[in-house]
Amino acid sequence: MNSTESYVRPAPRAKLGQRGVATDHAALALAISSTAIFVLSALLAFLIAHDQLVARSKLTLMMVGLLLPLAFAVFARDRWETALATVAVACGFGAGMIGFTDIILRIGGDTGSAAGSLVELLPLAGIGLIWAWARRAWALFAALIACALLGLVALFMSGENSAWIGFVGGVLLGMVLYWHFTVERYRNVLYLIEAILVGLFILALVAYLLLLLAPESAYARVVSNLPPFYQNRLILWRSALPGIQDYVYTGSGLGNAAMVLSSYVYLLHVPYVFHVHNLYLEIFLEQGVAGLVGFLGMLVASLWSVVITLRQGNPRYQRYAVCIGISLFSLAIAGLF
Repeated sequence: MNSTESYVRPAPRAKLGQRGVATDHAALALAISSTAIFVLSALLAFLIAHDQLVARSKLTLMMVGLLLPLAFAVFARDRWETALATVAVACGFGAGMIGFTDIILRIGGDTGSAAGSLVELLPLAGIGLIWAWARRAWALFAALIACALLGLVALFMSGENSAWIGFVGGVLLGMVLYWHFTVERYRNVLYLIEAILVGLFILALVAYLLLLLAPESAYARVVSNLPPFYQNRLILWRSALPGIQDYVYTGSGLGNAAMVLSSYVYLLHVPYVFHVHNLYLEIFLEQGVAGLVGFLGMLVASLWSVVITLRQGNPRYQRYAVCIGISLFSLAIAGLF
């Protein structure tokens, strides 16, 4: 063999590896810094909250939600796939239980919260299905299928438009992202579909912001032609803006959205509407601009990590990643309503 045949060019491969490591580090740095900002804003909002009991329960739920992934990363590093599958299986059974008790049997009473939970849990249950299929655990696979179908039926029965919009939008965006990194054929068609979806999403977001921030005269002309669901939501969102302006830096306090709305909108001394029905506005109202920036940073870092996993090329891990991506996209879209 001559020298030409045995020559290997290692430089491009090394360069790609360095770029991948740098990307991983950047996503991790964004996740850590955003989480720190969000936690600090939550602690401040807890300290200034009027109702400490409500604020304490909300802060506890936040801390548990943030500490569980941290514990997962630290203690399950060597067996992360099994740990991830365990969490996914729990999400699948949880989706079935929530759907059956809170929506079908109407035991819980809060259909909106139950539907919102299903939007996030159902895609994560897909990880459990993939894991059970790969290991031929047919009994577990059948049980998860039954729970997922029960959750989907319950989501349909809930009649929550925001949940359905979030779920359908999350599935569409997640699958397009998955196909972008995994499908080699029909690339031009996929690029066209991606461009159409991104364009529609941008147009919808611009229209959403214009309705939220438009002058009262222009807003009144447009909103009268909308269905009652969107009319009520827009009235509530626009009513929350003066409170946000008054508490832009510190927030009004954890759990204080209900009293702010009662004071600014309904002129009452007791809670009347308990939520803004917009995740971003509610975080802004209760935790200030730092809380909103921290939350958006965590969301971007999570989606960034999904993209990193999709680029790595392992088919099973890519399927895990797209399930997480669908859950994140569903949360991001449903949170708008």
